[in-house]
Amino acid sequence: MDYLLYTGCTVPLRAVGYEIAAIKVAKELGINLIPMEEFSCCGYPIIFLDRDTSLALSVLNICMAEEKGLPIATLCNSCTGNLTKANDLMHKDEAFRERINKLLEPTGHQWKGTIKIRHFARILFEEVGKEKLAARVTKSLEGANIAPMYGCHYLKPTNIYDYFDHPDHPVSMETLIEATGAKPVEYVEKTLCCGGPILALGEDMPMDMSERILTGMKKGGAEAAVVVCPFCNVMMGEYQSTIGEKAGIEYNIPTFYMPQLIGLAFGFTPKELGLKKKQVKKAFGDILEEVE
Repeated sequence: MDYLLYTGCTVPLRAVGYEIAAIKVAKELGINLIPMEEFSCCGYPIIFLDRDTSLALSVLNICMAEEKGLPIATLCNSCTGNLTKANDLMHKDEAFRERINKLLEPTGHQWKGTIKIRHFARILFEEVGKEKLAARVTKSLEGANIAPMYGCHYLKPTNIYDYFDHPDHPVSMETLIEATGAKPVEYVEKTLCCGGPILALGEDMPMDMSERILTGMKKGGAEAAVVVCPFCNVMMGEYQSTIGEKAGIEYNIPTFYMPQLIGLAFGFTPKELGLKKKQVKKAFGDILEEVE
């Protein structure tokens, strides 16, 4: 099973461990994630300033994947959303398709509509499945309470994602967590936006948005959180102590990317997954007896 790996802008700069872990876990499962240097920004950061240019950037990346004849696997929710939205519009809206293909003429690329885009977590859920994942587990995470954080673009808008999971009561991340032996924490805020995409406009509102999510996790008894988007990790992980100080709450909820969580259950070391021993010990204590 071959996919072109689309990392977008944020993953290579702030989430290298996510990419490393995804490639390692994929290889263990017989999935070949192939990096492609020609890929560029998906255009999401400018979609509210210039919609056509933003989506044209996504279509350009899709065209390059079409020329390779391979589908795209994504790691970022925002990238997944912009690429999938652009591809969906190119299929359904003739006027949009003609307009975007006209914009792309100077690049020498034209959209043909021959490939699909899938978030890597969705690939694990739909194309690998819980049973195959569980069969690969060598270090069960049984006894750990893990809070899934879906974020906003992983499930919505549902129509462009073929309704593969329920937008308000999803189960796909819980299913992947269960495959590791861990117990998913149920809390109502798991599908809310973390606020990361609007950090450039100021920190106060994003931190207030993430405070609500982190507080929900803590009330649910989470010992760790798992995310599928670098923006969510920035807010849940990097900003967690700052949010806690502002709210007067000590959260102590280490954050992992989904492939890192699965990789630990597969027996990979924290170093192999771009993690720190202290982070793993803090989350799982004696569940993982030997942390190399």
